[in-house]
Amino acid sequence: MSTITKQYKVVAIGAVIVAICLLPLIFGWIAKNQMVNAFEHLPPSWELEVHLDDYRLGWFHSSAVYSVISQNKVLQTAYAQYQETQGISEPAPLVLQLNQQINHGPFLVNESELFESIHLHFGIALVRGNVILQEQSYELLKPFLEQKILLEGVTQIGFRGHWDTTFRAKKIRFSDKTKKMEGFISGIHSKLKVNPHAKKIDGVTEIDKILVKISDKTLTLDGLKMKFDYQKTDFWEGATAVMLPFVMITESERVRLIINEFRMEMNQFLQSETVTLEWKADLDNIVLEQKNFGPGSYQITLKNLGTDIFANCCEQFFADNGFLRGAKKVRQDFLATLISHGFQLSINPFFLETPDGDLSLQAWVTLPDFSTHQPTNVEQLIRGADGSIVLILPRARIQQAMQLLHESFEGMSQPQFIAIKKWLLNDLQDNSKADPYSLSVAYKAGKIFINGALIETAPESELNGTGGRTRTDTMSPPPDFESGASTSFATPAPRGEL
Repeated sequence: MSTITKQYKVVAIGAVIVAICLLPLIFGWIAKNQMVNAFEHLPPSWELEVHLDDYRLGWFHSSAVYSVISQNKVLQTAYAQYQETQGISEPAPLVLQLNQQINHGPFLVNESELFESIHLHFGIALVRGNVILQEQSYELLKPFLEQKILLEGVTQIGFRGHWDTTFRAKKIRFSDKTKKMEGFISGIHSKLKVNPHAKKIDGVTEIDKILVKISDKTLTLDGLKMKFDYQKTDFWEGATAVMLPFVMITESERVRLIINEFRMEMNQFLQSETVTLEWKADLDNIVLEQKNFGPGSYQITLKNLGTDIFANCCEQFFADNGFLRGAKKVRQDFLATLISHGFQLSINPFFLETPDGDLSLQAWVTLPDFSTHQPTNVEQLIRGADGSIVLILPRARIQQAMQLLHESFEGMSQPQFIAIKKWLLNDLQDNSKADPYSLSVAYKAGKIFINGALIETAPESELNGTGGRTRTDTMSPPPDFESGASTSFATPAPRGEL
């Protein structure tokens, strides 16, 4: 072997050694960029704002500190009000702190104690961390919380930029002696997967038990489980499923409410360049004041929502200075545009077994398509609407229905609403009606039909005076619920599967 060949081998071996030594540093730098990028692209619905406070890059290990600020308006408002009671003139937001210790790869890792099975990772970094209350927030909340560390977790960052994260907490205790309130959350276990560039997020969160006592009232939730799967397109589309096996509320050791096996699924997705939202729920039974209700179920679908304006609505809703103010701003600024693409609403069906008989509700509403010429206001949309409602309820629930009717029409002075209210109140009080009570309301071409009869309004002066009346003329019945539903919702929309 020549001297030159030996020198080439020495150089090659040296280069390999240098590359191996540099790999941990390079992987640490890649891991930092991937984590910062993921935190910058969290879905708005998470209501979290994450900032990198400190990152110390080492050769084989690094450390990081992040500030996590909740954007949940109810939580932040309650925290601000509490600070005011403590004499703080300028309330600060509630801030959590995420601490991380990053071990640089490459390596194989078996995290069987966290992933409940032999789980081999070949990645660029293994991150161990915890979530605590930031010092200022902790000092304020120390009288209520027994521990500073809220969650502990492990994250593996793969070569392709995907994350596998697990968070756990054995028990979080809280109390407020001034309000005689105490409770705990136990058995928190969350798994999360994030793909490269945070364009797809899915996972599951489980909580064994939540118990809250306020004076002589106690709320207990057992076995809460939430699954989610979202991906980023023009907005975050996907599905969330919530499963709640058991809820109980007691007062002075007397059981007031029990809910067994409640399940809910929420979907949002794109279809023909518009957004579709779906809510589905069912439960086995509810025990209310020792009376049994259930099983029950409902499904609500909203179709043909404007994509751009829907995303804008979400941003405004979560960015506004308060929950109710945000909802009001969305209604005033965006509602007409949001539902101007041939909006469709379907409730199909709401059903609940009650001790007095079955209760069911079906409804559909279709608005005209103004996508080529935007409407000037919501009233312009409603004038071109079609809709139908079919309600069946036991006569024993008539009084409750009348009370709900009063509350629903409160403040509505338009002649059409006054006429509908008077007709319904008269019909509900007619004891000759069959049991269960059945009601069908349809709206088409600006005309209102109730149980097949056209409802005509008297002049507004008569409606508001003592001689007010509502005239009903029997007409050919409008399209029934089934035919309306078949034209508006014949093609089932695809949705994300969990």
